[in-house]
Amino acid sequence: MWKPFLAIGPRFGPDVSQSEILQTYQTEILDLTKRGILNAKSRYLAELLAALSKSVASGRLEGFPVAAAPESPFENSLAKAIGFCLFPEDAPR
Repeated sequence: MWKPFLAIGPRFGPDVSQSEILQTYQTEILDLTKRGILNAKSRYLAELLAALSKSVASGRLEGFPVAAAPESPFENSLAKAIGFCLFPEDAPR
């Protein structure tokens, strides 16, 4: 049985631009949604993808924080990972 899991770690080095991080998350979330691993009807994912799309297009963070709450444990882990990458100053220490 195949079971997806999210591994959170130091994925992006200090030399990776915020734009590249945003594009990577956008691409991977879209892929996971197409594959049925993430819920395409999730309000949280819809808002997150909209914020990522705006941010990628403008080159600056727009639409964050996302108002909708994560709807699954997977989405909750994803929200934390994105928060750590985009807002390291807010990460618990």
